[in-house]
Amino acid sequence: MPVKHPLLFVLIFLLLNSTLIYAEKNNEEKWYSVEYIVFENTLTVGDAAEPWTKSALEVPFNAINLNSSQNNAFAALNSSERQLHAVASKLKRLSAYTPIAHGGWTQKLQANTPLQPVQVIQQYGTNQLNGTITFHSKKYLHLDINLQLTELDSSTNYRLKATRRIKADDIHYFDHPRFAVLAHVKKQD
Repeated sequence: MPVKHPLLFVLIFLLLNSTLIYAEKNNEEKWYSVEYIVFENTLTVGDAAEPWTKSALEVPFNAINLNSSQNNAFAALNSSERQLHAVASKLKRLSAYTPIAHGGWTQKLQANTPLQPVQVIQQYGTNQLNGTITFHSKKYLHLDINLQLTELDSSTNYRLKATRRIKADDIHYFDHPRFAVLAHVKKQD
């Protein structure tokens, strides 16, 4: 059967092919680094800061432990790869804040991949920080914070739970009267 409009056929073929190429390119794996600093507001220590939860935090079964991760999609950031050292140093010098944890990881990310929380755990003095930070993409980039600060001597729990749409290369601030998180997400080249 002869094609009556060969130019139309070629245009339809090119349109379909470019749509497939765009969809493949849009679903490419992208690498990001996620860095965080969790710090305590020492001005509220000993004050009657109201706990946000009475129940202990349960870390999801699929949370990645960066110290023992065999997952190729996640790797802990070395100290030399972190970019918030100056911020961490400034927090240490200020009497109003006490840094609790400074860490991060690199992560392979594709749109609409299942959520993979990263476990954060740190004990300092008579307090313990436990929970997860989840970096993911739907239509936009998102960062989920689900951390709990526990005063072990009094069994008091303070929970910081937030989900926010973010932009890469910006520093993001999540706060609670008792503690806060600074997070920096950077797209890797």
